[in-house]
Order: sequence, then C-alpha cells, then structure tokens
Amino acid sequence: MWQTGYLLGVLLVVCCVVAEMGVYVDIEEGRVLGKTIEFTEEEFANVSAKINTFKGIPYAEKPMRFSKPMPKQNWTEVFDATEFGHSCPQLIIPEFQGAVPYETDEDCLALNVYAPNQTEQKLPVMVFIHGGGYTTGSSMTPSFSGDEAASGNYGLLDQALALQWVRRNIEAFGGNSSMVTIFGESAGGSSVDMHVVSKGSHGLFDQAITESGQAVAFWNIREEFEMKKRQFAFQLGKLVNCSTTDSTELVECLRLVDAMVLEQTVAMNLIHMGPTIDGHFIDDYPRAITNRGEFKHCPMMIGFNRDEGSLVTKSLTTISGFTADLLEDAVKQEYVDWADAETPGYNYFHTIVSVYGDDEFSCPAILTARAHAMMTSQPVYLYHFTHVPEWSIFEINGTGPGWLGAGHAEEIPFVFGYPFLPELDGYHGPMTDEEKELSVKLIKYWTHFAWTGHPSSIMINGNITDGMNMTMDYMDPAEGMGMEDTMETNVTMEMIHELAWLPFTVPELYFKELGLMSHIKRGLKSDECAFWDGFKLDLQSYLVSMDQTELEWREEFEDWQDDLDDWRMSYQKYTQSPYCG
Repeated sequence: MWQTGYLLGVLLVVCCVVAEMGVYVDIEEGRVLGKTIEFTEEEFANVSAKINTFKGIPYAEKPMRFSKPMPKQNWTEVFDATEFGHSCPQLIIPEFQGAVPYETDEDCLALNVYAPNQTEQKLPVMVFIHGGGYTTGSSMTPSFSGDEAASGNYGLLDQALALQWVRRNIEAFGGNSSMVTIFGESAGGSSVDMHVVSKGSHGLFDQAITESGQAVAFWNIREEFEMKKRQFAFQLGKLVNCSTTDSTELVECLRLVDAMVLEQTVAMNLIHMGPTIDGHFIDDYPRAITNRGEFKHCPMMIGFNRDEGSLVTKSLTTISGFTADLLEDAVKQEYVDWADAETPGYNYFHTIVSVYGDDEFSCPAILTARAHAMMTSQPVYLYHFTHVPEWSIFEINGTGPGWLGAGHAEEIPFVFGYPFLPELDGYHGPMTDEEKELSVKLIKYWTHFAWTGHPSSIMINGNITDGMNMTMDYMDPAEGMGMEDTMETNVTMEMIHELAWLPFTVPELYFKELGLMSHIKRGLKSDECAFWDGFKLDLQSYLVSMDQTELEWREEFEDWQDDLDDWRMSYQKYTQSPYCG
C-alpha cells in the first residue's frame, strides 16, 4: 500500500481537489492560513487522504540583489498561504510557456509546504530543489566579482536559509525536524550535492538524493570560469552601461538595472553563471573536497538516466571542449563501434548522446557514489533510470522531438506522480497502466528512503547469488518501523530484483535499474568511467605537461637566440676592430 504518511506522496495532490477548507498553523514568524484538500486514487496508489497545503510562505526578506539573504521578519496579521508566490526573474522558455506560471518578481524567496492532515506522529520531511541549469526555474546568480563586494553563491545561500527555516518551523506542520531529506534534479541535484560538500550546510539536513546532477561534474564549477569570474562580472557591467573598474561601484550600478535586462544580456552573451569558490560556503573545488572525503557523511541516493545526453544534441555538431586532437581521438576510440562504423546509417547520434551523458552526468554520479561508499559508514544507493516514457516531459501539448529516450529529467513525472494528475495530461500526455505502476514504485522508493535511509522495504539477508538461502524482511515504516513479515524460504530472484535494492559498495558495485521491470545489476558504466575519471584526466595532465615542456623549450630557445645574437654582434665588432688580425 502507498502510505499516506509519506510527505513526498502528498506533493502530487495539488490538482486533485475534491473539497477544501481553511487551516491555520502558527510558526515562529507568525500565523499562516492554508487549505485542507482531499485526494483519492484507489486503482494504483490505493490512497485516500486529507492534505494541508501552504503556498508561498516567505522565508526571507525581499533580497537585495547580489547580497546574502536575510531571514523574514515576524508579521502580525495572518499570512495568506493559499496561492503560490512569485517565480524569480528568468527568461521564459517558449516550449514551456503556459506549462509553468511565469509571474516573476525578485521578492521570490518562498516555500510551499504539503503535509498530511494528521497529528499521530512526526513525519519525515523532503525538500525538493528543482533544476534549470542555474538559469531557469529560479533566479540565476552569476559568480560575479569573486571579492567581498559580490562573492557569489547567493542561490545556494538562499537554499541554506530555506533549510534553516525548515529546521525551525516544520514541526508546526507535523514534520520531524530531525528527519530532513533534501533532493533535487539536474542543477537542483548538483545544488543538493553542493550542500553535501559545504561544511556550512552540514547541520541543515540528514539525508540527500541527487538526480542527474553532482557537485563534481565539470559543468558545475569549471576552472577556466573560476579564473575569469571577475572578467565575466565587468563584461556584464559594460554591456548594461555599468562600466567601472571598482567592484563595489559595479554591484551598486547593477542593482539599478532592470532584472529582465540582466537576464537577457546574460543569455545573449553566454556569460557563465552558477556556483563558485567563494572561500566561505565553498572553499575548494568539489572534486577535491570529495576526493578528500570532507563531505557530510549521511545516507545518499544517487542516480542518472540512460540517455542524459539526448537533450543537448541540438546544440552539438562536434565533440567540443577538448584542447587537443589527441584527446578528441581518444574519445572517439572509446565510444565508436569500429566494427560497424563504416556501415551506412551508423548511429553516431547514440554515440554523441553517450559521450556527453557519461562525461557530464553518469561518471560524476558514479565517482560520487564510490567516494561515499569507500570513505563513510553510511549507505549509498545508485540507480539507473532506463524507461522510455510514452510521452517525453519535453513534449508539450503533443509536440516534441520524439527521440529523447530515457533522457534528462524524464524520471521527474514518475517521482512526483504525474500519472495521477489528469489536469496535466495536455502537458505530459496520458500514461499507460504500466507507467502508473512505475510511478507508484518510484514514489515508494524515494519516500521509504526518507523514512529509513534505504529505498526499499525489503531487506536482503544473505548472498544475492543464492536466493534459496536468503531471507527478506518486510518493514513498514508507518507501523513504527518494525518488521511486519519475514519470508525465509522460496525467495525467488525475480522477487529480489523487483523488490530489493542493495547498497552500492566497492567492489560489489550494485545498482538498481529502474524501469517497468526493475533489476539489481552491478558494474554500471565501469569501462566508460575508467576512461573519463582515469585515462582522460591522465591524458589531459600529459598534454598540459607537454605544453609546459614546449613552453619551457621555447623560452630556453629564445634565450639561446638572444645569446647567439649578442655573440654575433660582439664578433662583428671584433672583426671590425683595427686591432683585429
């Protein structure tokens, strides 16, 4: 049964109102008014529940642009939390116009809270951070000048302040402030992982789930962008008539520029934005922090989708980002199936999807899972989402590319229960009964992780290769987290693969393949990630050393030429001297 106590499960009820009434909650800042709604889905989820919903609760004052957020001051009147707050300023994506309400304002730091209408026990809390490449969905924040005038990471600091609010106030809504799981997708997943590697956030949550986004990914904090962040900031200033050489003057001027003008200028000029090494919230490259094991040691779920690279193929015409032909040739050697490469119609599309997906998503996820498995005593669970949906999340009103596969963000509708929201059929399309069952399964995995620190209600005792001598313990967290049933015989491999989820450990390397049929497998992307995290980095270092050697040789050669020129001039003077010969 789908437990109604799972906080994630109640996120899907927004559009399924049967009846509603007002509900009041007192938090530290004041009283808030929300709504109690009813949700019923008996065929697949087998749930009927009353849900308290609170929308747009501010956790910060209206932010001063390019500054750290300030906590919301107390209010005396009842705050009406029955309508969503503003989205942060951002460019409207034409494909999603109408799918998301784009009423934007810089006063956008607010939370939506969904909680079962019950008081029997304190429930675990799940806080979702959405994706959007640090540019859409929520307000973008350029790295900026990198000094005290504008050190950056304001978006991450906004999130940290929101997590502080959750710790202070969530028990008023029936949540357990000591059981907070943060989860996110894409840049949201990377944001979650940034909180895992930031010592400043370690006390603000207890568990983490990253979907298709890791702090160690090279697109998150890139060395070449770190070296140029001051250049990016002053470049933006020149483009919006804020030319100056002083950081403080630059920030003061940019605060007066219309927010949408800034958004458009950043987008049109491809100015980099995102997290940065500010010396406070993030004090080193996330990959270095991860390699040292200096991250929060907590239970984690980490995963990615099979065709992560398909979403960006429109903008890719070559394998770019490589500084030498030798490195590009190495990538081709690793990924091209040379047995069929000369066959007419060879699927180079699949090749480039794999190259981009592995480099940017798959291997950063596995690298992170390895670090947590080897350096902590806390469990880490790895998943690989492989289901190709009937309708892609990027097909709006039936229009879409049709070839994205199990692409980036395609798991989101299943995690959030879109199949049970008929009001969204025009956006994601009708889903099959099998997909509705998949959605229930993923909701159970995610919420069970929030309850217990592991995603499956089935615990395996024994060797996975010897099913008949294993036991499976079924645990129902809503029943006091005790064992409800134990099956000691006739444990089939099919039951194990579908119901259980083994932790990722080294050298076992177990992971869960998530699809209409789920399986336990091992060694996900082992060859590919050995290339990206081993051979490629070694080759890059070798090429850098070659460049350095060539540079040193050129400098020595130029010095030798200068010495030779001096000798020639001296010799010429000598031969022209009357004392010569």
